[in-house]
Amino acid sequence: MYLITAKYSGDAERKRIEYIIKLWEDKANIIKPTGITFFVDGEPDEIVNDLVSKISEKNIDVFKLEKSPLNLEKGRKKIEMSFNADVNVVEKFAGFVMAKRKGVLKRESKKPRIKEYSVYTNKGGGDVAVRFSGGEEGEGNKETKLLIVIEAFEPALSYIYRIITEDFEYFKEGV
Repeated sequence: MYLITAKYSGDAERKRIEYIIKLWEDKANIIKPTGITFFVDGEPDEIVNDLVSKISEKNIDVFKLEKSPLNLEKGRKKIEMSFNADVNVVEKFAGFVMAKRKGVLKRESKKPRIKEYSVYTNKGGGDVAVRFSGGEEGEGNKETKLLIVIEAFEPALSYIYRIITEDFEYFKEGV
């Protein structure tokens, strides 16, 4: 048996966690503890004795735990496209796509021209880096190259990859 703690920073994250627990309740024999659950770093004997003196012994369970490392790695997918359009137009469309997908701009740089976003969907969250090259005004070259790198855990990785690819393919058809 394992005890899993999942911290959350707001009501929306708490609801997501409760939804996942509900999905897995029957499949993984999940038991949500009743009462108060707490950790004791050290021997719990004195605390347990104090508790037993105040409430029934049958209402107290003590488990010995050891922290288990999470051996998970984010996956990575790339999208490479080129557009016959000015880099500023492609960059504005990329901003629109990220806003549509509730992406939050984390950082950006001008040379090289990169924007990094944090995106959260109903399938999970991930990081999206968008690099723009070429297509500079006044250089006679209107071809803009786009490299998008998505990092996330599954199923969010495949979902974000699919929806962003669809958005940019639709844009490419219209340019």
